[in-house]
Amino acid sequence: MDHPDWKYALALMNHTVLETNGKLIPYGQDIRNSNGRALLDRALLGNYVNRCGFPKALVWLMKDSILPPVLKLENKYLAIAMGAALMTQRNRAENVTEEELNKLVFEPFANPFRVYELYRDVEAFLKVADSGADFYCFNSRGYWKESDDILEPIPLNTSLTLQTAILMDQLKWEHWNILPGAMIPTRESIEAIIPGYYDKYNSTMRGNYDKYIALIKDRFQQRKDFLQSSDLTEKPDIQTKLIQSLQVNAD
Repeated sequence: MDHPDWKYALALMNHTVLETNGKLIPYGQDIRNSNGRALLDRALLGNYVNRCGFPKALVWLMKDSILPPVLKLENKYLAIAMGAALMTQRNRAENVTEEELNKLVFEPFANPFRVYELYRDVEAFLKVADSGADFYCFNSRGYWKESDDILEPIPLNTSLTLQTAILMDQLKWEHWNILPGAMIPTRESIEAIIPGYYDKYNSTMRGNYDKYIALIKDRFQQRKDFLQSSDLTEKPDIQTKLIQSLQVNAD
């Protein structure tokens, strides 16, 4: 903090500033939104290189109540389609109304700052898949219990335990019959880590099952429609494969 460059990098927005002992002290909490954002000039870093290690696992974080806490996406087109049509909810860090906070929205690859064509990200992630990375989908909203409003909670500790189990290669997987190309943890492997998990989040044990399946079909149709209306029309072969991968297998 003593480096002189910070004189040009520190900024406050929507903060209270208190005058204490003749000094102006920022109150470190955004009083309008739940968190804040800082934009730094990369030139402050001096010599730098854009580099990261090759990912072993990539995770799409969803807020979609039709999905169990974790899925492994073994079909590469399904994996990229779920990222390209990533469903989430707005949060209080964004300056939106309460009504908007409750809506599901598409935020491809969780990147609200993209200013170029979506198909470029799609092609890049397909290359990552071809290079051997595994793809997963986490649901952090809650899982349908009796309706889209009455959900089975997915505690943060459950998600963190699943994350660790994936990184430690402690899970075995079986096909999730509802979505070809997606997999869920086997009973034996998950029960050794989170007792009671398999039955608690078993998709066949959802209340009002017919309505649950109807909502699944609706949500995946929304994903198809989103990809169909995107600039992926410039890459028709890829677009077709992504859309076909989102086929639900449920009656």
